[in-house]
Amino acid sequence: GIARLAVIGFIVALAASLVDTIWAVYMDSFINNISIVGFISAGLTIISLLSYFVFIPLIEKKKKSRIYLFTLILMALTYLLFAINRKFYIFIILSFVFTILLTLKITSFGIIVKDRCKEKNLPRNEGLMYTFLNIAWLIGPLISGYISEAFGINIIFLLSAIFIAIAAITFKISR
Repeated sequence: GIARLAVIGFIVALAASLVDTIWAVYMDSFINNISIVGFISAGLTIISLLSYFVFIPLIEKKKKSRIYLFTLILMALTYLLFAINRKFYIFIILSFVFTILLTLKITSFGIIVKDRCKEKNLPRNEGLMYTFLNIAWLIGPLISGYISEAFGINIIFLLSAIFIAIAAITFKISR
């Protein structure tokens, strides 16, 4: 079970690393002001921090796997909407929604990993998980840089949506 979760985590982290590489450039395409890009990023970070406190009680009461799967599906749809969006206000709304989804994904996935491990194997399994995540964060920016240069930024969102959809299907199949 942990090996499958590590593969799913790898795919999701790869999708995230692709987008994070070009995120500031994508934002700047709407704004053309680097300081406003920084302010928006800071605002999204504050939303993320606050949503952890809001959603942890919700996640504790609900089925974590269902939350995680639902979040992955919504993240894939959000990435698709980012790929086709051309309006700043829609970008702001999508960013707000995506930040909350990211919080739900990270929190529920961490709890799923913890629940799937025996107490004595938890450090080893978390080490395996984070090794896979780090590998994804190593190769993702390399892929993203090449693809965004060759085909444009929007294709990165499309590719990330595909990766998230693959992760959701894999998660659903693996139960």
